[in-house]
Amino acid sequence: MTSGNRKPSRFHPVYPTRLHWIAAGLGAAVFVAVIAVLLTYGLQERGTPPVVTVRPAPPARVAEGYSVVVTVENIGGSTAADIEIEGRTGADEVAGTVARARLDYLPPGSSRKATLIFGSNPGEGDLRVRALGYRTP
Repeated sequence: MTSGNRKPSRFHPVYPTRLHWIAAGLGAAVFVAVIAVLLTYGLQERGTPPVVTVRPAPPARVAEGYSVVVTVENIGGSTAADIEIEGRTGADEVAGTVARARLDYLPPGSSRKATLIFGSNPGEGDLRVRALGYRTP
């Protein structure tokens, strides 16, 4: 066979151009940056404990008495779980009415709502709401 009888090949090798190298470099840089951010976030300690705050809304009349919607917020750096909320009316511990609610889970930087039910109007007395306690998961 002679070399003149060969058919031309349809495959033409493509050699990397400068644009290919730039795109590959940018892709590698983005990949390394994402891995670095994930490792930093995953390995850093969450040193601050949960800071749970409770804010009541005005009471509303319901069939069972009066409801007070409370907004519970975690402004701390870690999660709080099994948060117990207490609302108390009256000037002293004996004469007042107590209502309680429990929240399962409160991530850092988030808020949840809970409803406390009272038999009498808590707006007429001294309403105090607070978080009694929580656990850290």
